[in-house]
Amino acid sequence: MKRRLPDAPARATALTAIDRSLLVEAGAGSGKTALMAGRVAVLFANGIEPMHVAAVTFTEFAASELLQRIARYVDALASGEVPDQIALAFPQGLSAAQQANMQRARKAIDQLTCTTIHGFAQKLIKPYPAEANIDPGAEIIDPGEADIAFDEHYQAWVRAHLAGKDHDGVVAELVVADERRGLKLLGELAQFLRRNRDAKPEGQCWSRALVERFIAAANAFANGLDGLHFREQQTDAKCEAFIELVEALDELSPTASPSNRALVDALTLPRHETLFTQNRKRRALQTSGKWHQAAAAAGRSKSDGQQAHDRAKVHYESAHDALEALFSAIGAELLARLAAAMNELMRDWRDYKRSAALLDFDDLLYTARDLLVSHDQIRRALARRFRHVLVDEFQDTDPLQIEILWLLCGEPCEPSITNRLGRELRPGALFLVGDPKQAIYRFRGADVTAYIFARTAIGESGLLNITANFRSVDPILSFVNRWFEHVLSERAGQPGFTELSSIHMGAKAIAVAALKVEDDEDPNAAALRDAEAECVADACSRLIGNVMIRDEKENAGERLCWPGDIALLAPTGTDLWRFEQALEDRGLSVSTQAGKGFFSRQEVHDLIAVTRALADARDTLALGALLRGPLVGLAKASCSIFLMHCRPMRAARIACRISICARMPPRSSTSWHAPCSKSCNPCTEERAPQRPTRSSPTPSPLSTCARSFGSGSGAVPNAPLPMSIFFSKWRARTTCAGCAPSRATCGRTGKMRSARWKAGPMPRRTRSR
Repeated sequence: MKRRLPDAPARATALTAIDRSLLVEAGAGSGKTALMAGRVAVLFANGIEPMHVAAVTFTEFAASELLQRIARYVDALASGEVPDQIALAFPQGLSAAQQANMQRARKAIDQLTCTTIHGFAQKLIKPYPAEANIDPGAEIIDPGEADIAFDEHYQAWVRAHLAGKDHDGVVAELVVADERRGLKLLGELAQFLRRNRDAKPEGQCWSRALVERFIAAANAFANGLDGLHFREQQTDAKCEAFIELVEALDELSPTASPSNRALVDALTLPRHETLFTQNRKRRALQTSGKWHQAAAAAGRSKSDGQQAHDRAKVHYESAHDALEALFSAIGAELLARLAAAMNELMRDWRDYKRSAALLDFDDLLYTARDLLVSHDQIRRALARRFRHVLVDEFQDTDPLQIEILWLLCGEPCEPSITNRLGRELRPGALFLVGDPKQAIYRFRGADVTAYIFARTAIGESGLLNITANFRSVDPILSFVNRWFEHVLSERAGQPGFTELSSIHMGAKAIAVAALKVEDDEDPNAAALRDAEAECVADACSRLIGNVMIRDEKENAGERLCWPGDIALLAPTGTDLWRFEQALEDRGLSVSTQAGKGFFSRQEVHDLIAVTRALADARDTLALGALLRGPLVGLAKASCSIFLMHCRPMRAARIACRISICARMPPRSSTSWHAPCSKSCNPCTEERAPQRPTRSSPTPSPLSTCARSFGSGSGAVPNAPLPMSIFFSKWRARTTCAGCAPSRATCGRTGKMRSARWKAGPMPRRTRSR
């Protein structure tokens, strides 16, 4: 590389140590994609065929980006050039043998496996359908369709259990006790068991001894208060509440296996406000002062009151501990019974997928794991097929995915070893890249604890830290290192923090600007947001084309700022449309990553307006919305004149023509359609393409043709045309839109006139006999 990196030795090891299984911890902006692509290129340079390499990423987009990077490196190395990003791997350049290997790899680059973890699991099981117990023609079901199909099975299962055929059914009892929370619990448990088919409830949850323990604790509390020579009112109320709970739980004590109704009734008992807060947490016993007053009223000393309070507090906490253990056992027992009842639902769901020859993403992972566990010969064959496996974003993998990787890349072990991470990895078989600081996908099953276990299994000798950051300047990295070192340290229960090193010192001046918003004396919220959007848009327009920035991707050094170099962050997406409009008014292209929903997009509004105008010729509101929108882009006054002169049926035909023209290809640098004839001069004139704005979007075929009517002698090209003139000329020369097949010449004026679109009412159509 052109500059010496602080982590150059670690990067060189990650690139060239292809005979070692490594875990590389690389932070954001450290060039992880280049590192993985470089290691793949080094494997090819050392004679490893592409068919023996698998690169696994988290998303399909990341997989395509990684594949493009690999192909670019391979092409460069095959031509004898070494990209700067991987120059550490080839300090002396490529030898003749290495270049020959790269040329062979370039021809077989299609055999490289570069996909997601689910796509990789599919590649593992596809050659062995019989051993994997799947249909050879099974297809991957879309996640949305899978959710809909599972919901249908779930609803049918719930209706069957609520039909009343099963006496004392746990599902019915739970829903009858609390319909909203009961159905919510059933839905969450069904989804959990669907995605975690290995999950099993604890073996023995319920014990009658827990009821007896709570009864003994409550009676001990009451007996302890009876032995005192003075009483305190609040403590007596808490004791009475415990005694009431003992009486309410009387149905649980005589049997070793209580009914579902008894368990549900016990779990849904109202929590007494003297014992619990509104959040259903235990209320502390804070009656020390009142015990002192009670002792004084009885002629006792303050120390006697304190002793009585301490004794009562011990009994109070003991009763609460016993009650908490009892409720936990009741909840665990109900959960176990619900899970057992849902075995039928899970079995029906698996039978449905098997009969329909469908597999979901979870089926891919579990089937691959079972195949590797049950068939050692197949595991060995797959290990020979995929000799080198590289995994990006390793912190986002779950325990099941880690188990698959260790089964595939590990050495054979004894069947008695149940811990899959206990396998010793083959030299160079597994290369992992991850950052525990970015482990944010716990809701998808990712477990950073599994990452820590994998890091421990690899050992310190296989751990590398990549610290150089290409994305941020030194002041930002210094701030992150100072404030997050303790928060993400192992002492705080986190995987650990590694400081990031900067290679860009940044500007000496503070890179923060305060924009002055010009507004009225007493503006409302909407006006203030609009003023802020205008200020931000002005700042962006001044930055673009004037400020020099670094471009590391194309090795271009510095270049002028582009619109794509600016990111606008907002706390919410509610007002993003204001910033979009202000930027588009200045001719700046915008790509929104959040904000508008699907039905709030302008394209959907235009489609709805076209459909409404076609469905009802009298709906001038829909036609006006279409004409005012970016598809046509007429001014407000012009749109009013248009609608005032336009008859309903003609408006419907105009909307139809707009919908047809909207499907035509965009206009090129000359014109969007072929010239009609030599007499139609405006259609053949070349016009420079205009920068798209909010009020004047990229010219559509209709708006281009409309403006062409007014571009004769003395007219300004692409200037807005008064709609009264446009309407009359549209009737006279609609052939310019390529819609009317024939034209006629007016005998009185000599002007071209359409045979189909002529002034006056449309002639009636007569039906031929």
